[in-house]
Amino acid sequence: SWRFSYGGITRIRFEGCLSPASLIFHCMRDPQREDGDYNRLPMDLEQARTNMVEQQIRTWEVLDQDVLDLLYVVSREEFVPQQHRALAFSDMDIPIEEGVKAGQRMWQPKLEARVLQELGVRKTDRVLEVGTGRAYLTALPAHRAAHVHSVEIKPALAALGRRNLERHGVENV
Repeated sequence: SWRFSYGGITRIRFEGCLSPASLIFHCMRDPQREDGDYNRLPMDLEQARTNMVEQQIRTWEVLDQDVLDLLYVVSREEFVPQQHRALAFSDMDIPIEEGVKAGQRMWQPKLEARVLQELGVRKTDRVLEVGTGRAYLTALPAHRAAHVHSVEIKPALAALGRRNLERHGVENV
């Protein structure tokens, strides 16, 4: 375990684990469970989120502090399908529809953050997003823009995205 500091905030990384994925799959695995349910979230979500930001996102040259702060404010794991929640902080695409093997996917966290940084969304901007999905990538710019208009072709996903945004108090979409 080692410490680092930025912006007056000290965070602890690794805590005996090698990565966010090992934090999820190794450190939090319950050997007493016979049903093999390893889709549970890690007990220390903030540590897993910090690992994701520092190990995946910052290393991809996402240095805009407003973008990094948003990743702590908008809880990615709450937008991920239940069956894939343990992968919420992993460096991989995640299927957005439960029970569908092929189809739309949530991007890797580093790609979502990099796109948001490159867009340079300001408080006065109006954003058009095509492909709402589960609405995580809708919620991020919504915290920075005046308004986000998001379009989803699949009615069930559009409804799910709308519910996710409402549950998180996002009103400017």
